[in-house]
Amino acid sequence: GLIKEARAHKLRLVLLWFGTWKNSMSCYAPEWVKSDFERFPRCQDESGRGMEILTPFSDENREADVRAFTALMDHLRKVDGEKQTVIMVQVENEIGMIPLARDHGPLANEKYNAQVPQELIDSLLKHRESLHPDFKQRSSLPTQERTYQDANSPAVALRRRMKSHTRVHPCFENRASATGKLSPSPCRR
Repeated sequence: GLIKEARAHKLRLVLLWFGTWKNSMSCYAPEWVKSDFERFPRCQDESGRGMEILTPFSDENREADVRAFTALMDHLRKVDGEKQTVIMVQVENEIGMIPLARDHGPLANEKYNAQVPQELIDSLLKHRESLHPDFKQRSSLPTQERTYQDANSPAVALRRRMKSHTRVHPCFENRASATGKLSPSPCRR
């Protein structure tokens, strides 16, 4: 297929892996994933209505993506390990929440109502001078843990970007890439 065609034309390939998300949506996930709402939970809007976006807060969603990505990387090693026609694989594509700013499902709300990790607060304090001006202007940076809803939270200015603060998307991606031996994962489970 694609690898043989690229070789025939003396080209290299960069593949895009969009197992869980592409342009924030999960429309390219396999049908067996999309049809099992219980095993593979979706993001929800404020009224609790499910969306066509797999929630990044689900361990099952993440592990299914990891297993599939690992199988892809194993296949690439077998068919292309020597010639290395595939020079890179992009893990996921334009992840996030569209049109909402965050998931309002039970798994997400549990994180949203939890304390902001001290590790994040420490990092924000350490990098205070390089923070976006809007964030610096609208946020007070406490030296102790607060919840995301707390008015004094370091996340108050970016409450709509709660996923970034819980590091859920980067951890999801890093877990997949680490299993493909593309990069070490800084995420801890």
